[in-house]
Amino acid sequence: MARYKIYAGLNGGFGRDQYDHTDEFATEALAEEDAYETACSVYEGYEGSHGLMSYEEALDEAQGEISEEDYEDEESYGKALEECADEIINEQRESWLCYHVELETEENKEED
Repeated sequence: MARYKIYAGLNGGFGRDQYDHTDEFATEALAEEDAYETACSVYEGYEGSHGLMSYEEALDEAQGEISEEDYEDEESYGKALEECADEIINEQRESWLCYHVELETEENKEED
């Protein structure tokens, strides 16, 4: 297994991706998945502040996009509302995420 340096953060005034940790991964794709999850955790830490949308705000926006009248019952409307809010918050989060991985080498082992 190779060791990868994980960098994660947020775009904009949040400083972009910063070194977070180094760990062993079977593949670079698994390291990238860890970097993505780490960046998502950073987003969640700021969610609802500093201009980052919260889930409640996404739900409010979804209510403006979906009409309850278009659904047979409250349960199907609620499910559609949650799906729409999930899509909104995911798009918003994706626009802020910044992450990458680097294979650890002898040259960059002590850099961060």
